[in-house]
Amino acid sequence: NVCRIIVNPLVCEGILDDYFYILMQSLTIKNLRPKDICAHYFLCPRDKIEFDIEKFAQDILKDKPKQKPSEYKSPKNNVNRETYKVVHISDLHIDMQYAEGYNSLCKKPLCCRQEEGIPEDQNMRAGHWGSLTLCDVPLRTVEKMLEQIAYDIKPDILLWTGDNIAHDVWQQYQHNQTLSLITHLRAHETGRNLVCRLLLEKK
Repeated sequence: NVCRIIVNPLVCEGILDDYFYILMQSLTIKNLRPKDICAHYFLCPRDKIEFDIEKFAQDILKDKPKQKPSEYKSPKNNVNRETYKVVHISDLHIDMQYAEGYNSLCKKPLCCRQEEGIPEDQNMRAGHWGSLTLCDVPLRTVEKMLEQIAYDIKPDILLWTGDNIAHDVWQQYQHNQTLSLITHLRAHETGRNLVCRLLLEKK
């Protein structure tokens, strides 16, 4: 019931189904006590809490391995050094259910989907290539980006790291997130052959 007060009921149910055990573990940590969370959402009186942020950070980092000093030394003469053109892609947050024309400002963490309906205000409708509201990027925008990278930028190295999935945290399962994204990109000519084109066909 508390969760439904804080967020959309649909979102609440999905999150609890997926993250219940993780949430319960977090609530046992001294800095995430139930009464503190309750007070944070103005559901309970707020007690005066002395919180030492430095001590909290040190407690988290106490098991972090010590880093060794870098042994790399830059060459004295860099004139003839070989260089590479590198593209790094990160945090795309692709929404496979993005729907143009639908509500881009809803009461969920993620909008621009058919389930949110079409708003009367045209300024609140999801755009063709994306929306600067509570929405993630549609697949077609990513496909166009890959085409530009392959044909215009033509990098020597492409680094593609996370975070790729959408912000629909209440609907995230392996079959409809990472696996679905991989399937769609493999079906797209540019996504399927991008690496081969960059490494083998570059002139």
